[in-house]
Amino acid sequence: MATEAGYIAPYQLVSIEQLILQLNGSPRSLTSSEANVVHVYAQGATEEIAASWPVDTGNSRDQWMFFVGNSPGSISFTIQNLVDYVPFVHYPGDPTELVDTLVPDIIDRWIDRMLPALRAEVEQTQRDIAVNLAQGGKGYLDVRRRKPLRSLSDLIDAVLGG
Repeated sequence: MATEAGYIAPYQLVSIEQLILQLNGSPRSLTSSEANVVHVYAQGATEEIAASWPVDTGNSRDQWMFFVGNSPGSISFTIQNLVDYVPFVHYPGDPTELVDTLVPDIIDRWIDRMLPALRAEVEQTQRDIAVNLAQGGKGYLDVRRRKPLRSLSDLIDAVLGG
């Protein structure tokens, strides 16, 4: 949403919160590998927005950033640009403000890619928790720090078993 201080777009991942609640029995934070899935896709969306942004001075293009929220029952990410004039940026000859068209379209595309990968990672975590508990472990506390994936290709390999 456009604000006086730029553009802030928070996205609550309610379907993932509901999946965790269903599989885990209670809300929990994302593990490092699950949070990394959100990170990789939010970063991809942010980079695509910046790459598609028209450049005059480059100031508003260079200020796109994202944050991942990860607390039990509140799993989210936010993409923002705090340059004050960013809500008014448009392509030459087209008065349509890009924060109303380009930005949400890109974010929606990346969310559509993110959710299946994140669901798969959450389901794997829950299987790991069940195995850990069956072996006398602490469940979530033991599996929450699995090695995070570092790139989109690592993530695709992990989800597809490559």
